[in-house]
Amino acid sequence: MKRWQGDPFDIENTVAYDTWRSWKLANTAVDQIIEIDDPENLNPVTITKIYAACETHNMALFRAADNQLADRAAFRRFMSALGFRNLRGHLLADDDDISTITPVDPSDRKTMKGEYIPYTGRALSWHTDGYYHKADNPIRSMTLYCAQQASSGGESAFIDPDIIYIRLRDQNPDFVRALMRPDAMTVPANTLGGSEIRPARTGPVFMTDPASGYLSMRYTARTVSIEWPDDAQMLSARTALEALLSDKHGDPMILRRRLSAGEGIICNNVLHKRGEFSDPTRVLYRGRFSNRVGD
Repeated sequence: MKRWQGDPFDIENTVAYDTWRSWKLANTAVDQIIEIDDPENLNPVTITKIYAACETHNMALFRAADNQLADRAAFRRFMSALGFRNLRGHLLADDDDISTITPVDPSDRKTMKGEYIPYTGRALSWHTDGYYHKADNPIRSMTLYCAQQASSGGESAFIDPDIIYIRLRDQNPDFVRALMRPDAMTVPANTLGGSEIRPARTGPVFMTDPASGYLSMRYTARTVSIEWPDDAQMLSARTALEALLSDKHGDPMILRRRLSAGEGIICNNVLHKRGEFSDPTRVLYRGRFSNRVGD
């Protein structure tokens, strides 16, 4: 349920923005973990805690007792019990549309997963999931669950895109004007073996979701082949955004956690990244959805 009146993401509506901004900045603690004793039988109190955390911070960190959700069927039932709809499969998802994020042998030609960084032990830069989707058909929420922790490395980091928006708008409203342009960021076509798997996609970085009125973000910090308009307004906005995400001074708004087995995050597709690791036994499950948490 929205806690404000009007459209705070309309640059001209400073009253709505100030109200929304005050609410967001009054609630900044994001590191509280929600303990779930029986994820197969979620009680209303636990569901309310998860929804409230996602309403306020766009994310909820949780721990399932005894790593019960390592059973992927149980993980799927857990997501369904939380009201997630339209589990979004993709090219590399498993047959049940859940993605198993674990390193694969790059020499194994039976799978193409080794061609993509998430399925290696390499670091992943800041991104939102599905940034290559059409802007009008975004990934609105996702879950990540650690079934097997890496022996070392692999720390995850998460930050609420609303906070990035506030910081940019407070610096200069022209930054968000640029990043809300429909031509802001173009992701190149995905080709494999000379065949186009997905066409190039162009869209804004920040947008107001017409389905909910909330802010959403579409972004990747990768530099290879990503195209941006070559004008002064966009260059300034990109530079400011990249500076905010450089994390040179230990940003207190970034949730950093090396997920242990049994831990996970439920979120409205927040910005996230991953540190490098070398343990091939690390396993995370991921579900992506069309609806926001609690909708």
